[in-house]
Amino acid sequence: MKVPVLPRITDNDMIRAMTHLSDPTVIEVVHEANYRYLHWDAIRYRDLPADPHDIWTLMKLFRREGTGSLTLPGLSFRYTLPDRCLEVLHQIDKTAGGNLSAIVDSADHDRERHIIRSLMEEAISSNQLEGAATPRLGARRMLEEERKPKNRDEQMISNGYRTMKEIRSLPG
Repeated sequence: MKVPVLPRITDNDMIRAMTHLSDPTVIEVVHEANYRYLHWDAIRYRDLPADPHDIWTLMKLFRREGTGSLTLPGLSFRYTLPDRCLEVLHQIDKTAGGNLSAIVDSADHDRERHIIRSLMEEAISSNQLEGAATPRLGARRMLEEERKPKNRDEQMISNGYRTMKEIRSLPG
């Protein structure tokens, strides 16, 4: 799988992109693209009301506004939760209650195994959505065998899994 190259954004790019802030059509396109959390490859070939690089730059600037941070022992992360992500999480929250309660009711050893497997699958899925180009089976083996990641994509998945395990171990 070919990993797409993202454009670099310079200070001059930001200044040029900000000239479009008074154009409601451009702002609408930027908001829609961010709502759908479109990747650069989905932007650069579209017929847009401004240069695709300017649209991408504005998307990145708008995303920064809602950025949060999380610091764990030895780890520090920045993240963005777009509206669409929050909507999907709400749906998962509403529908997953029965499945999670079944896990809680199972035997302790089965429960722990189910939770670990769920954490692995979540780490793999969420990071593949963010662009990690690693086959699911290979990523699962890496996590199960606790093998050191071979590349940036495997590192993304490994970091996601470690973060979920760390959050799970926090009190409360």
